[in-house]
Amino acid sequence: MSQSEVLACTCVLRECFNERIETVGKYLAENGPSQLRTMANKTGLKINEVQTALRFLIKHNMVEFTFDSVKNNVLYSVNLRNIRAVVRSDRYTDAIRSLYGHDAEAIVRDILLNGQMSLPEIITSVLESFADRSNGEKRIYEKFVQLVQTHFVRRCPALANTMSEEDRIPDLRINESQLYDVPSFSNVAEEMQANMQQLDSSKRPNDKAKIDTVYWCVNIDRFNEFLRDQTLIHAISKRVHPQAAEIVRTLLRRSEVKSPGGVPKTVPISFYELLEELPKDLSITNNLLEKWLKVLTEAAAEFIQQEGDGGGGQYSVYFQRGFAELCKAHIESIVQERYGSDSKRVIRILMMKNQVEMSQIEILTKIDPKEATGIVYRLLGDNFISVVEVAKSTELVPKHTFYYFSVDVDRVAKMLLDRSFKTLANLILRRMHESKENKRLIDKEQRMLAILAQIDSPEEKEEFQRQMTPAERTQLEKYNHAMFMLMKAEQEVDETIFILETYLSYSK
Repeated sequence: MSQSEVLACTCVLRECFNERIETVGKYLAENGPSQLRTMANKTGLKINEVQTALRFLIKHNMVEFTFDSVKNNVLYSVNLRNIRAVVRSDRYTDAIRSLYGHDAEAIVRDILLNGQMSLPEIITSVLESFADRSNGEKRIYEKFVQLVQTHFVRRCPALANTMSEEDRIPDLRINESQLYDVPSFSNVAEEMQANMQQLDSSKRPNDKAKIDTVYWCVNIDRFNEFLRDQTLIHAISKRVHPQAAEIVRTLLRRSEVKSPGGVPKTVPISFYELLEELPKDLSITNNLLEKWLKVLTEAAAEFIQQEGDGGGGQYSVYFQRGFAELCKAHIESIVQERYGSDSKRVIRILMMKNQVEMSQIEILTKIDPKEATGIVYRLLGDNFISVVEVAKSTELVPKHTFYYFSVDVDRVAKMLLDRSFKTLANLILRRMHESKENKRLIDKEQRMLAILAQIDSPEEKEEFQRQMTPAERTQLEKYNHAMFMLMKAEQEVDETIFILETYLSYSK
């Protein structure tokens, strides 16, 4: 956990929630697991204000709590990864829309907005946002089941049956075998009916209508695995060929739910099973598949490896090798943008050859010796490359010392990740500043749009729209353009963070 990551997360909390929640989240991120009273004393907030902030963060899966049996106290800790998932929420909903449609997108969006929801709450909330409610409850339920079966949504831990009044904290447990068990539609309908009766003061729910409520949340790990797979497929499509990308997609789809999270490779699949599972409209023959697999196993940095000869050969996707190539490509791209194309050639040679002398760099890159020396020492000063000194004698004299230059990809990736967190924080702060500076115009536009929606006459609409002056319209256009560019930059920075984090997680 770096200071830059903490800064980015506190900016997310400030933008999405309020200053009190930001204060509590920032304190936990900077000081680690803490007690309630300690947080109240150090942050200057009242006990009930800290409690309210913690309840909100716990509901959104951003704070966890444990019982310290030694000190006999409850300790709260923050989950920065789940806080940063807020930035990635648009990518999550876009992915679900492309896979399962708008109903599923609405389900995921509502769960992300509320943190944890029961199935009746999800169905009711989604139906309120749709004009077409024909057979709506059953339709939303079926989409929800589909999301649970593919592990994009899972159960939240529930109170254990062994809870007693003497317990200091709630004992939340979940059996791994029940994570993706969905109650039947009849049970859900019964719970929805019970909720409706509770809202009606003239009716009281009977004992049979009292059902243990099951809460659901978004499975962040599963979404990140899906984005990981899509990143690799997109890279293969651009660097090799779309047909090769479809072969990789088939290999990855085979282990989507079967493999546990964080595994370094996919489940092996035989050549003939792969040929059978490929989409028929691709028209990939036996010989063509052999050629593409040869390209992917030999030319694409051994991203795919053959592990056996049974069934025509067993093939697996190695995530670490794939993301190592993506990470190197990002380093090259950043160096080129910052220092120029000659610097990119130098850094590429160093990543390919590892330990290289200055004379070899000049020969391999075909750059003027004086210019090559300047590039190397500029990159060395900015920590993109490192140097190892090997003395010919016991004394370290420059004339009698060999200097070997190299790139420590892990160290550079951590440095770029830290800078990416700072950039993300700056983008969020800039968006907040733009919104604050133009708040009056934004509120005026929203009021006008609400009134225009109630006006039927075109003449009256045109007359009403004249209340906003040309100067205000120009300012709003500038604001909307600035917000669009900032959001686009934020998404690109988040993609870089995702690739660097994924690479570092596999390189441990």
